[in-house]
Amino acid sequence: MRLLSVSLPACLRAIAPWLLLATTSAAPAAPPPPSRPVPKSESESSASSSTRITPGSAAVAKQAAQSSSTAPATKSPAGSSPSRNNSGASSGIQRASHSTINEAQPQNALTVPPPPANSSTNVAPNATPTGEPTSTATDFANSDPTESYWWEAPHKRAFRLRAEHLQWWTTGMNVPPLITSSPIGTPVNQAGVLGLPDTTLVYGGDEVFDSTRAGGRYVATMWLDQSDRLGAELEYFGIFSDTENFSTGTTTGILARPFINALTSQQDAKLIAYPNLLTGNAAIDFNSQLNSAAVRLRYDLQELSPLMERSLSNQTVARWSASAGYRYMDLQEDLSISENLIDPNLPATIRALDRFDTQNQLHAAELGLLGEIENQKWSLDLDLKVALGVTQQSVNIQGSTNTSSMGIPAAYVGSLYAQSTNVGNHEQTKFSVVPQVGVTVGYKIFDQLKLFAGYRMFYWPDVVRPGDQIDLVVNPSLIPPAIPPVGTPQRPRFEFQEESFFAHALSLGLEFTW
Repeated sequence: MRLLSVSLPACLRAIAPWLLLATTSAAPAAPPPPSRPVPKSESESSASSSTRITPGSAAVAKQAAQSSSTAPATKSPAGSSPSRNNSGASSGIQRASHSTINEAQPQNALTVPPPPANSSTNVAPNATPTGEPTSTATDFANSDPTESYWWEAPHKRAFRLRAEHLQWWTTGMNVPPLITSSPIGTPVNQAGVLGLPDTTLVYGGDEVFDSTRAGGRYVATMWLDQSDRLGAELEYFGIFSDTENFSTGTTTGILARPFINALTSQQDAKLIAYPNLLTGNAAIDFNSQLNSAAVRLRYDLQELSPLMERSLSNQTVARWSASAGYRYMDLQEDLSISENLIDPNLPATIRALDRFDTQNQLHAAELGLLGEIENQKWSLDLDLKVALGVTQQSVNIQGSTNTSSMGIPAAYVGSLYAQSTNVGNHEQTKFSVVPQVGVTVGYKIFDQLKLFAGYRMFYWPDVVRPGDQIDLVVNPSLIPPAIPPVGTPQRPRFEFQEESFFAHALSLGLEFTW
């Protein structure tokens, strides 16, 4: 027995290395099990930290480890994935830094490291717990609510440019009767006289520029602060230059220019062409153009947006802005009537011209309210503005007659409707209130490009236009080259004749934002 007790320990010591080698080769590489049962929380804490835990902090560390392993995952808002930690922040969204988190922890608290890379609980930085990548909506849901990002409202970017074509309808310009005709054989004193049965109105007595006219509008907006509340905006819109022409052609028939004789207060006419007396033609030209520009500041009224969004769907983004700035508007028009006459009896040539130029310039302070409502790819924009200022009215009347008789030229001031009694430049200033309304519906083709169509209008009271400035009462004694007798009526005369100008248009354009 003594020999057995001595040899058994020696045998065990001899075969122990071989048993250990066989055990390690058969089992996967892993740390050896503890020599005694250890609670799970304590074993995880021991494996994750090489720092000795003091008795005072052991309870805190154990409680933190247990709560991290047993607490359920916090649910994120509906429609978004769970919130990610700072190591998974992306897309420029701000997160709390690690330093901020560490400062909030007690100094003796146990710092639990992230799980190993091969752990089943590991979540990729841009993925949900199920492994699916997070979306932009998730990034926005987890972002700082005080920050503003372009996906919250695509129109809230640094710069925006709108360009649109406008097809305008405007108030027509009044044109008095300007050219008449009569059948051949009509007596000279009745040729072209309005009110007689045989007189025909060749041109005038209606309106011009009352059909559609082309124009454009361009708006550039830049946001001046990081929160996109304050912006600067430049705008131009206009009605492109438009002309209307009429010509009688040279004729040996009867053509005349009607007027009211200031000496008799009866209808009368000045001859352009009459058989064996005069050969001639007349031409009438109209031009019209409107330009407007504005510079303004915009300020977002963020308090109004929630009211609108609550009344619409949860996918709708509303933005209301107030604007204030300076508005300039310029309406320029002109009317000219020219004659080319030949007197075969002298012989002599006569060239006469009446010209009426008008200009209206608005200088005003402008106030506005702009609403932008977006729902996914569709948008609705509302634009309400009013300009309060002064309109500078200007009427320039010119008249001239140039003759050449037997090779001797002569020049005179005045013609028929423009004579020495009314020629010159006439100006006055009126207070004006000019409202504007615009509404457009847009569809986003790409993230930064939107196609839109809409309607615009404005109303400008108290403007002067060329056709209204013609005084049809004429003293025939003043028509060049006659020498007027003393004491005759000074007609035609000038008086400001005003009317309102209303324009509305259909628009089609593109908006580019970046």
